[in-house]
Amino acid sequence: MSRGSSAVSSSGATTTFSRVLRPTLRPSRRARTRWCAAFVASTRRHNVDMVSCKQLSAVLKGLTKAFIMETGAEALLPMRREPLGPDLLRRLLAGDPATSDGVKLGSGKIDWFSALFICLGAMFALGGGTGFRKSEVALPAATTFDDRRLRRSSVLWLIDGTLQSDPSLELLSSMVPYRDFVVTKPPRSKADQDGTKFGAMPIYLSFDPSDRANAAHWLQRLEVQFPCHAQERQARPLFFEDSETFRPMSHGTVDRYLGLLLRSLLPEAEPVKYSFHSSRVGFASAPLAAGCPPATIQAFARWSSCSAPTPSPRAAFPRCRLSTSSTSSPLLRRRHGPSRASKDAKGPRGTYRDPRSPSA
Repeated sequence: MSRGSSAVSSSGATTTFSRVLRPTLRPSRRARTRWCAAFVASTRRHNVDMVSCKQLSAVLKGLTKAFIMETGAEALLPMRREPLGPDLLRRLLAGDPATSDGVKLGSGKIDWFSALFICLGAMFALGGGTGFRKSEVALPAATTFDDRRLRRSSVLWLIDGTLQSDPSLELLSSMVPYRDFVVTKPPRSKADQDGTKFGAMPIYLSFDPSDRANAAHWLQRLEVQFPCHAQERQARPLFFEDSETFRPMSHGTVDRYLGLLLRSLLPEAEPVKYSFHSSRVGFASAPLAAGCPPATIQAFARWSSCSAPTPSPRAAFPRCRLSTSSTSSPLLRRRHGPSRASKDAKGPRGTYRDPRSPSA
């Protein structure tokens, strides 16, 4: 690589490096130039090649493209998503005349007994009850089905105290409300790429067919109507678009039908405030309103970041507006700025605290 390109890249890296190490100082332009020159000289002495800005730009564009394919273009928008709470979720799942069977929806009609709508209903109910990300329950465009998506083998059944991985129709039909559970194993996610932070810690969903938004009941319906056994459970996606090819549910299909259902329920200007991410927001809002500890919500949502002084839903759910009646909750503290204790913990102005030190 040319020395010019190395120096340019080194300049950007050194400026960022200096800001991270000494965040409270505001060095002059001359000081920044000296730091850059010293950094470039150090890399040359150690035979370290710096990438060019063109190469760095290509990498960043590739990462951005992968992010959009995984989470959707709406993830880049600054607009916060409204929570899709239990009441709206129940209306969405045939709990309103506008979303009942036989009602026209787009170019077709709603049929909650078809493969597509059973999978959509189970997906929406599961999202509201577990906070799964859209990329974990559906397949992004131009992506192969892999271990980052839920499959039939991700669901186990705790029936009468016995864990079943491939239950029979008789066992499924004998499930008793509040006694039996559906056990879901989360897939590998963007917050836990290698499965070392959360692993496959199971999520227990109580069976309650009287609740229209009960995820366990929806999954039971899915399992009974479209049985899958033995090795097929490892390869077949949990949610699919048709019962012939069992093609994985795509992001585009989820967004389209969620938008159509919301437009049939809400005023014209409201549906744009919601997306599938809203179910994750609603999932976090419910325990927050009930006074659930921040660490518990962090574990429930499988949110890995703990960089904030106190866990913040704004950091855990970066595109959402959480629903809560209390602004004094520690989860909302970052909305009003850090506490004095967290400010004092940074140390006096102009000093650097080594994060590896015991007092850090």
